[in-house]
Amino acid sequence: MSFQNKPDYLIFAQEGKSGEVLAFFDIKRGWGLTTEQTKGKPPLEWMNGAFQRVDRNINYLIEQGIAE
Repeated sequence: MSFQNKPDYLIFAQEGKSGEVLAFFDIKRGWGLTTEQTKGKPPLEWMNGAFQRVDRNINYLIEQGIAE
């Protein structure tokens, strides 16, 4: 049985400069809103924000642990 390698604990776009990371403002709706607001081409800043959100949540689980 093989185990997962230990993660590097890096957060995507953690050191992004001002304007490079924008919070995805409608989490519950998701990418569906991009069709209306950006004609299907979301800005890279939204992608940075989305990946950063996922990485931060994964890091939280790593730090806090998952109950058995």
